[in-house]
Amino acid sequence: MFDQTLLTSMLSVGEQICWFTKQPNRSNPSKQTLYAITNQRALIISSSDYQLTSFDFASITHYQTLRNSDGSGSIIFKVEDLRDSEGDLIEIVSTGFHNLSEVDRIEKLLLECILQSQKPDFSSSAQPENTLWFCNKKPRIFTIISSLKLALGIIFVAFLSSFMIASLDLLLSSSSDQPLFILFASIFLLAGLGMLTISIVYLILAPYHLWRKDQKTAYSLTNKRLLISTSGKTSLTISIMLTPLNLLNLLDIKKQRILFVNNFTYDCNEEYYHYGLGFERLNDDSQLHELLNLLNNHPLINHATYQ
Repeated sequence: MFDQTLLTSMLSVGEQICWFTKQPNRSNPSKQTLYAITNQRALIISSSDYQLTSFDFASITHYQTLRNSDGSGSIIFKVEDLRDSEGDLIEIVSTGFHNLSEVDRIEKLLLECILQSQKPDFSSSAQPENTLWFCNKKPRIFTIISSLKLALGIIFVAFLSSFMIASLDLLLSSSSDQPLFILFASIFLLAGLGMLTISIVYLILAPYHLWRKDQKTAYSLTNKRLLISTSGKTSLTISIMLTPLNLLNLLDIKKQRILFVNNFTYDCNEEYYHYGLGFERLNDDSQLHELLNLLNNHPLINHATYQ
């Protein structure tokens, strides 16, 4: 039976079930997937082949939580590429607890279990989560990529302008006994005018959209974890665990930027890869130094003095 009995049979000595549920399989809705949280790890079991995927809490450095407006969402532990024999990308697969109806409640339980596993002497469940430090991401107007897009946009606008001028010239120079030619010239002129309008609007709004995107990102340090939060129709919260951190290995502590995880990470909301996880473009150096001082005295971190 695909139920708690099966789950119990897969547990190790001393392992206890804290929560479990069954959900329709994402690739085959006629099958089910069992999600479970124990006092030692997160478990995913497929009913199609009874394959077990587990994530030991002691080794978890971070996870992503996607939240919808209705309170549902997903908790992602791992993202990997599936490629063919020639190395071409087939799809990007995210592994975790998908389509949870109460993602916040499950995420809170998961966090407590991770903390209890990574720092047994820290009575996490007895303490509410409090924000110790908060900072919004300093918004940008231009980046290298957006500047290249802007340059290409200007070239495109110039081309459309030339196209419109040529169409208008043909339209004005055509005689009245060539109605078909006048019709085509008019269509080209209107099409060019529409594309030119769209291009100009894009050029004006592109910096605003970049600024708004950065405005939606916030960083915080609590008494239990580090958070990177991005608001939107589907909000994304990346939780970075504090106990695995070594302050001596923090990277890029310059230009208001600090990296906590040194590898490529997939953003499940924006759907793109970026290098490292951390806080970047803080408002000023004082915020960075305040954060480092708080980290250096945080009870969850295996203290190593940052120089």
